[in-house]
Amino acid sequence: MRKKRFIIFQCSQHTEDKVGNEPVHVHGEVTSSGKTHDIEFTLPYEQSANALMSAKGYVEYVKKHGYHFTEKLAEHVSKMLYNKIPQLQYIPESQISDLIETHKINLNKKATLGDMIYATNVAYSTFYPDLLKDMKACLIHAHKMVNSVNGYDGAIFCRWTADAIGKAIKIDWEKFI
Repeated sequence: MRKKRFIIFQCSQHTEDKVGNEPVHVHGEVTSSGKTHDIEFTLPYEQSANALMSAKGYVEYVKKHGYHFTEKLAEHVSKMLYNKIPQLQYIPESQISDLIETHKINLNKKATLGDMIYATNVAYSTFYPDLLKDMKACLIHAHKMVNSVNGYDGAIFCRWTADAIGKAIKIDWEKFI
């Protein structure tokens, strides 16, 4: 029987350098098997994450709405989605509300109407008409996403937050509280 080999890493003394809009660089040392190696990590999204989540109104928004979209915020960010067919744009809140009522879609505690608006627009901009053939299919896809057994309360909002950080999107949170 082979013996298992464990390598222990120890990281010490790191510094962070910020230069304008450049990514954050973390410098430090890693000790492994008695040898020390210099390391450097680049954290390209730290500045956008700080900008998005420390913006005036963000904390108040989350306190009031949790990690969920309001209808107004969902419609605002849905308009930012890219659709390869420009004339299709996005699906407005009124149309999604009508579809939810027509197809008797129930929202549970994991999702708000705002979450459904955003998730439906993501499905629409990403998969329509290649994989999802109509608005009902986009709505059902969104419903499955916001109610996924692999998901969690606020998953759609948190996923959008990650995208917003990656794209350096700025939001005037006070408009949406």
